[in-house]
Amino acid sequence: MKNNEEKDINVETNSSRNPKAFIKKAWKPVTAILVALCLIGGGAAFLFERHEDKQDEKTRAAMNDMIQAEAKSSKVDLISEAQVKQIVSKKIAVAEKDITFDSISLKDATYKKDKDHEKDKHDQDKNEQDKQQVAATKTDSPYIYDVNCTANSLEYELTVDAVTGTIYDVDIDD
Repeated sequence: MKNNEEKDINVETNSSRNPKAFIKKAWKPVTAILVALCLIGGGAAFLFERHEDKQDEKTRAAMNDMIQAEAKSSKVDLISEAQVKQIVSKKIAVAEKDITFDSISLKDATYKKDKDHEKDKHDQDKNEQDKQQVAATKTDSPYIYDVNCTANSLEYELTVDAVTGTIYDVDIDD
């Protein structure tokens, strides 16, 4: 019995004195724990991002509903999202079925005009080209659609008048 106890003590003291032996024994469990933590963290980040996307979509839908009700009470006829998709398709010269519409948001253009006006007041040093571009995005209509879509590996951001269907701004990123 004493002989077995000596062997146990001897094994423990050998591994505590020899760091290489400890590393050989510990690397598999430590690696497994690190992989598990990475998987759990990645899954949590994915679920959080998905939750945020759903919340953003709910907010966008509520804003669209609110603005449509406001337009209806003001007796302003707005074009539909389907019409916006057709207009965008025609503008970027890509079939509608080949475009991925990431978001189509109805917004109050008067709010955007106020923000642009404030920005212009604070940025008196802008060059002339920037001023012309800001002026081109201002509409006579009280409502606009902000459209984000992808086609042919390019990302498009468009501003469309929600009453007339006129496109005021197009940004393309690759």
